[in-house]
Amino acid sequence: MPIIGPTRSKERTIMIVTFRIYVRKEYDWHGNKTFWVPGYGPMSDQKLLDLHHAGLAKQFRLHGQTAYRQTFILETGKTIAKEAP
Repeated sequence: MPIIGPTRSKERTIMIVTFRIYVRKEYDWHGNKTFWVPGYGPMSDQKLLDLHHAGLAKQFRLHGQTAYRQTFILETGKTIAKEAP
């Protein structure tokens, strides 16, 4: 959820927006999807499931977070500059 903090001067509005992204996913093989693996080509979930049963692939959990801060300087409703610290 973005955190927004506007500040107004005579002719400008400065708005700082911070985006926070949280990721939590479990990767497991269902056998009904196909995706592209760079350097290899198309790979199906069924193939990964077969490798998993053979002990050559493993299901895993992914979790993490990141934040991004964007500053906008607005003048009469138009963006005149934007910067990312």
